[in-house]
Amino acid sequence: MRGAAPSGAVSPTAPAKLTAAERRVESLRLRKKGFSYFEIGRRLGVSSRTAHRDVKKHLDEIAQTCTEEAEEVRCIELQRLDGLWKVAHDKALKGDLPAIDRCLRIQERRAKLLGLDAPQRAEITGLQTEVTIYVPDNGRNDTD
Repeated sequence: MRGAAPSGAVSPTAPAKLTAAERRVESLRLRKKGFSYFEIGRRLGVSSRTAHRDVKKHLDEIAQTCTEEAEEVRCIELQRLDGLWKVAHDKALKGDLPAIDRCLRIQERRAKLLGLDAPQRAEITGLQTEVTIYVPDNGRNDTD
């Protein structure tokens, strides 16, 4: 390919030296636009292998951030459920049937958030295909 920078060589049109973090962001931006790793590397003055590594590392960072944020949301939801539990539980201990029902629903929601309900295996077979569906067993037959 004529005019292409050799692998690892800095392109004369590459922007002024980017920090590694800036390069990862730019690599992902270019990849989302459809650039190949070779093209990304040439634009940023790095090898195609480094461009690939930069994109993967930035995607990993995004995934880690999402995982941490999801855990924070789960903790907040559990704290809210704890607050509701305290109110409903006092009434349930006095025999209030709707409060008992509410406590059970809070426990169900808490178990779902924590992944405590093991899924049940259900198989659906047809003439030409077979599908396996995992349905959590929450002990309820009603739909909400």
